[in-house]
Amino acid sequence: MKRLQSHMLALLWAIISLLYVPEADAQDFKADMQYLTEHVMANKSVNIKASIEIFDANDRPIQQQTYSLLKRDQEFKFTTNSMAMLYNKDVMLSINHVDKKIFISQRSAEKEQKQHIPEWDMGIDSLVHTPFPSVVYHHTSIGHTYVLTPSAETGIKEIVIVLSNNKRSIHSVEYFFKPDGVYEYSKIVIEYEKFDTRPIAAKEFSIANYVLQKKGKQVPASAYGDYEITLF
Repeated sequence: MKRLQSHMLALLWAIISLLYVPEADAQDFKADMQYLTEHVMANKSVNIKASIEIFDANDRPIQQQTYSLLKRDQEFKFTTNSMAMLYNKDVMLSINHVDKKIFISQRSAEKEQKQHIPEWDMGIDSLVHTPFPSVVYHHTSIGHTYVLTPSAETGIKEIVIVLSNNKRSIHSVEYFFKPDGVYEYSKIVIEYEKFDTRPIAAKEFSIANYVLQKKGKQVPASAYGDYEITLF
């Protein structure tokens, strides 16, 4: 299950950072991805909400997660059903809802040299040379659809990406896996409920949403009253 969860997170980062196809025959997938990337990166604020559903080898739904990602300048907040991460100009904060624990660290150049601090490009360097032998394009009332066929060794049968009609947001992404392959599930469906670039209030990135200062001591906010705080 840990492998499944880590793969889900990797998929989310990959979709936000977008994919690159060196030679796309149908339509121009590379140009569309670059256009979407530039639109997102050019905005001071980005608000993305998505649901991810995983299906087992028999095509039965086995897990669903809801994700939210907020970006404002160099600050961002990432939340799921079971955890949350906050990076603002002062602190790094993570919450484990399962174990009811809050971890807080003051940001510093020294600490960030030792720790992996996520960048907003979300790992695009690792994807920039990903080749897809086949790219098929078609357009529907929903938007621009690309069907990508990865190389055989990936274990992925195909990836279906649907962009909005104005190509400024992603509607959905579906991963279809080969039977008896390296993955224990048949498909993963990612549906984007929100892909918004309107301004986001600074209060969304405040540590006070999670932790309060009382009598010189940090205590959980009321919504997290029984959580344990650890400073590092």
